[in-house]
Amino acid sequence: MDQQILSFPVLVSFLLFIFLVFRIWKKYNDYTPPPGPWQLPLFGNLHQLAGSALPHNRLRDLTRIYGPVMGIQLGQVPALVISSPEAAKEVMKIQDVQFANRPLVLATKWWLIMYITGDKSRFEIWHRELDQILEEIIKEHRASKAVSKNRDLSEADNLLDVLLNLQENGNLEVPLTNDCIKGTILNYGMGNGRVDEESNSNEKAQEEVRHVFGKKGKVDEADLHELKYLKLVVKETLRLHPPDAMIPRQCREKTQIYGYDINPKTKVFVHIWAIGRDPNIWIEADKFLPERFIDSSIDFKGSNFEFIPFGAGKRICPGMTLGLVNLELVLAQLLYHFDWKLPDGITPENLDMSEGFGGAIKRGVDLKLIPIPFRPQPITRICN
Repeated sequence: MDQQILSFPVLVSFLLFIFLVFRIWKKYNDYTPPPGPWQLPLFGNLHQLAGSALPHNRLRDLTRIYGPVMGIQLGQVPALVISSPEAAKEVMKIQDVQFANRPLVLATKWWLIMYITGDKSRFEIWHRELDQILEEIIKEHRASKAVSKNRDLSEADNLLDVLLNLQENGNLEVPLTNDCIKGTILNYGMGNGRVDEESNSNEKAQEEVRHVFGKKGKVDEADLHELKYLKLVVKETLRLHPPDAMIPRQCREKTQIYGYDINPKTKVFVHIWAIGRDPNIWIEADKFLPERFIDSSIDFKGSNFEFIPFGAGKRICPGMTLGLVNLELVLAQLLYHFDWKLPDGITPENLDMSEGFGGAIKRGVDLKLIPIPFRPQPITRICN
């Protein structure tokens, strides 16, 4: 009798064990994971992202080995790296609904940690101090301009003067606020660096800007559409240096890409930096060639997945148009009102265009240029 009582729990335990083994076996036999590098327990593939190379460079190198749909583990978090136009289209258009969620990115967690530790309040103090310094500089320049009320835009001495004249006399559809001016001064860098890296591109863009706006003596939005070559320069800069190296998404429900199973809550990174430098897509992919877009139908509005610096699908950047207008306007102002010279000992060929680590792609080394104010010659009228 006692043996029968003891055998019942043993039998139940055995049947439960068989059931669990069957479930696990069925799960893994029905699941086809995407290919990816080997993983360490607990850490996953984090060790392969460490080192001197930037994470998006390391991921690009890994996708060249494991393919355009690569699975990795970020600690205990499953992730998928997409690095081809076809796979990007699958995520951002064909299965847009399944990948419409946006994960909590590392930058958000970083700010949360700063808030808890008190660093956030210190950064806010530094931000207020910097903002106050910039505000005082703007006031000083505005006061000096008021001394000479007849001062023309063409007589601006530096970038800040150009922006202040544009703010007052530019007839802009979207007002140029003091905050916009501060941000422009602080963030000026990557785009103009690319123009100066290729002296021929610099000359072409500058010649076009001064030809279009030469008679006006100032740059405005009315004729921005005439700057065909400048638009090519902006497109090529965005191809090589998109605002973000990767666009994050998150899988909402179980699905498949190219026959690989993707589980819910898998983080998905569309590697637009790698796609923009893929030698199978672009001729001389690492070279700055604005002319590649001449007579090309490729655009960045989300239809051509080999070039999506602003994303695509339901989550395409809503500020794309406004951002491009501001970028083209400021770049045209800089090229019109200044001749740009590299410091002694630096040539366009050895200009350091390496990238640095951050929440967005930025220059690894600050760009240093010498601005030389351009004084357009007044048009003389000959009277008979």
